[in-house]
Parts: sequence; C-alpha cells; structure tokens
Amino acid sequence: MEHAKKMVLIDPKELEHQRQQDQQFVKPIPGPRVESISALDREMQDILHSREGVSDYDKLQRYREVLHDIYT
Repeated sequence: MEHAKKMVLIDPKELEHQRQQDQQFVKPIPGPRVESISALDREMQDILHSREGVSDYDKLQRYREVLHDIYT
C-alpha cells in the first residue's frame, strides 16, 4: 500500500476558477491543432453539460463518439 494513489474531490466551481487563473498566465499560440483541440473540448463539455432531456447513457455514447473521432 505504500504506492497507493489518492483521489481528492473538489468543487467543480473551484476547478473552473483554477482553470481561469491558469489561462490568464498561459496564452497558447493559436494554431490549427490548438483550435481543433479547443473545438473538441467545447463539444465534449457541451455534451456533458447538456440538460435537454438527454439521458446519461446517451451523453456517454455521444462523448465516446467524439473520443473515437479524435483517435481515428
């Protein structure tokens, strides 16, 4: 057990706050790859946060489709 990993739960608001602070200091140079990754990230976030009567199973399937598109 000396090499066991620990998980820590944090408030999603705190995570978003930390991301915003990080973005203030690090501005990536926009390029085709960065823009496509950002678009994919936005698409994945939209899937996870959609509340239009979509079941969690359907969200998971859509999320997997996006991941599959990234790696193919």
